[in-house]
Amino acid sequence: MEHRERQILRGIAGYIKWSLEHDQKFGAVLGTIGHDVNGSFNEDPGTFAPRTLGYAHTDRRPTDFELGQLETHVLGMMNADTEEEAQDVRDTVAAARICVFDDYITGCPGYVGRVMVVVWDGGPDTSQTFTWNRGGNLEEERIATSDIWGAFHAMRTALEAADYWLRMDIDDPGVKPDDILKTVQAAIAMAKAITT
Repeated sequence: MEHRERQILRGIAGYIKWSLEHDQKFGAVLGTIGHDVNGSFNEDPGTFAPRTLGYAHTDRRPTDFELGQLETHVLGMMNADTEEEAQDVRDTVAAARICVFDDYITGCPGYVGRVMVVVWDGGPDTSQTFTWNRGGNLEEERIATSDIWGAFHAMRTALEAADYWLRMDIDDPGVKPDDILKTVQAAIAMAKAITT
């Protein structure tokens, strides 16, 4: 069975469960399932969008293998060379709250596949999202949330300072046009860092 076929069956199973829990009409449920069954056989897999696909979103704990991949990834990021450093990484991973979504799909064409979300024990603002590349290796998808908000706050502060300086009398010897330009350039650089 192909991955896509498994996805469709998981979606149908999730939809049936949801329909039973929400007391949906029998005819409507069969019609939706029929749409997906017919479409999966008759439509182009690249363009057909099953109606039940979103109902398969389930989360689970990571397997031991996936935890090992995360530890290896973090070891590489931390340049851990000693056994003591490696143990610190294992302890950090063990203290984190980790959830894996096997069949994550974006709302529009973009990403379909397995996703791991890690909330480190530093707090909810220290979370990271990982995916797996075609080679099966773990990849970080986003910078830590705390980094985003820290960069955003610094950028906003720089822009507010530039705005303040621009409103001041430019003849004031304490305000130099070069300082304003450097502050705006720094804010632009921070905005680029946030969005990449």
